[in-house]
Amino acid sequence: MKCTNCNNELIHRDQKKFCCRSCAVSYNNKIKGPRSITTREKTSKTLKDRADKLGRKHPKNGSMFVRVCRICKTEFLHVKYSKNLCSYKCQVELKRFFNKQVQAQGRGIWAKRSRSKGEKLLAEKLAKIGANVITNKHMFSGYDADIILPDYKLAIHWNGAWHWKPLRGEQLLKKIKARDEERYKAVEQAGYINLIIIDHKFTTAEQAADIHFRKLVRLLGLEPRPGDYLSEQV
Repeated sequence: MKCTNCNNELIHRDQKKFCCRSCAVSYNNKIKGPRSITTREKTSKTLKDRADKLGRKHPKNGSMFVRVCRICKTEFLHVKYSKNLCSYKCQVELKRFFNKQVQAQGRGIWAKRSRSKGEKLLAEKLAKIGANVITNKHMFSGYDADIILPDYKLAIHWNGAWHWKPLRGEQLLKKIKARDEERYKAVEQAGYINLIIIDHKFTTAEQAADIHFRKLVRLLGLEPRPGDYLSEQV
């Protein structure tokens, strides 16, 4: 089969009449034909009246859309219909508004970060046997730890691939490592011990949580209950 507009071969199986959107639009515009004189005059008059109302026009294109700013609610002219902010000042105000909303919903810079599955499982296992567990609390001079055991002065850091692999480039990895070093120093200054877990050594999150749960039970002298382990072998 060939494209109805340009007569090129239709290669993709989803292409039924046209090879691309551009051909479809071009073909449909040819069928519809140009707008009638009445429609064009009506549109021009509406745009002109709105432009006269605001007292200014675009130097190159007199056909401009009247928009209402989302922040200050004032009317302004713009070539693009999708424009909804009248100035840079309103753009800044909108960003501040969204930042406040994000922080209020718990997704801001100082809010809780997304937690990995293994980290959650380990925290749940420790909480089940009666350990006092705190997660992602900024209690070390503005820094936090993934799992905090205040009774044992232990701060556990569950470091995923972001902390050791250049997923977004070497420059970002250097910044992440530098921030981690500052976090570890802040934890030590607070009198806590850093326990760093690298989760890339394990096949599944359940396996990682089970192995480190066993180690913490031995290290801290905790008493696990039947079923706390992933397998019966200790």
